[in-house]
Amino acid sequence: MGKNPFIVDPEETKIELAPWTDRAGRVWNIWMTLKQELSVGEHRAMLRKISSITQRVNTQQRGAVPDIEARHEWTEYSMARFEAYIIDWSLAHEPESKLPPTRASFEKLHRDVAELIDNAVDAHERAVSEEKKDEGTATAPSAIAS
Repeated sequence: MGKNPFIVDPEETKIELAPWTDRAGRVWNIWMTLKQELSVGEHRAMLRKISSITQRVNTQQRGAVPDIEARHEWTEYSMARFEAYIIDWSLAHEPESKLPPTRASFEKLHRDVAELIDNAVDAHERAVSEEKKDEGTATAPSAIAS
């Protein structure tokens, strides 16, 4: 028997980013190893990091349905995706940096490096989504006759 078709396999994809030039003029070839696809649990954990739901308590009327408000912290979106997708990267193996792929390291990056990474993760997500469409894995539900 092969792989379980109902779960996300822990597949990885290595991506080479566009070369980045530091302030000293040194060119860095950065690579990342990403999860091929997030499981529903990983995706929800990522969304929890950028979302909050607040519910106002109505003390005036018993049984009244209070207002519910969902908020998304879009400034956290990139960091949450980095944490969800990035397994390894070249910055952890560079003698000059030794930066592990952690939230603390992501927050220390130059903005232009973070943008390169963000764009690469975007492209990766789009490619996986297109691949699924091409495979026809998204099918419409149908009624089951009994």
